[in-house]
Amino acid sequence: MPGLNELNQSDFAKILNTRIYDFWMILNYLLFYNDETYIMTPDGLQYTRYFMNQLIGNTTTDALHDFAKSLHALNITQVEHSLIMALVMCQPDQQLKDQESIHVINHCYMYALYVQLCSTRAENKAKILFDNILEIIDRITYINELCKQNIGKIVMDKTLPNE
Repeated sequence: MPGLNELNQSDFAKILNTRIYDFWMILNYLLFYNDETYIMTPDGLQYTRYFMNQLIGNTTTDALHDFAKSLHALNITQVEHSLIMALVMCQPDQQLKDQESIHVINHCYMYALYVQLCSTRAENKAKILFDNILEIIDRITYINELCKQNIGKIVMDKTLPNE
């Protein structure tokens, strides 16, 4: 994604490792539909809502489904979806060393998303949708924490900086 080359390797690795569930949910929200889950396991079994409840609990399952329902309700385009992914990646994080770069990149993607929304719908509808998107992005931290608690922490070994 443009702009991410401005981040140092350590900050980029932290982003990837702390937001893995954020990325997964934004990428896969379409697999949550009509209160059911359409995820297939590597061995070909459907990971249904029933199994999710059994494995990760009702609270986390409900939160994932509610989050997906919120994204579905936006009726976003593929371009808007991509820009939302970039915004999720560039959220402020006090653990990052280079706060200024992430702040600038975040605002650039916010502007790009707003312009894109205005190009595909009336300005007043674009403003409302933009606010709804920002609200949903704010909620993703809660989803991430629930997933870490009930699924486990995932660390991408290849992203760890050589220290």
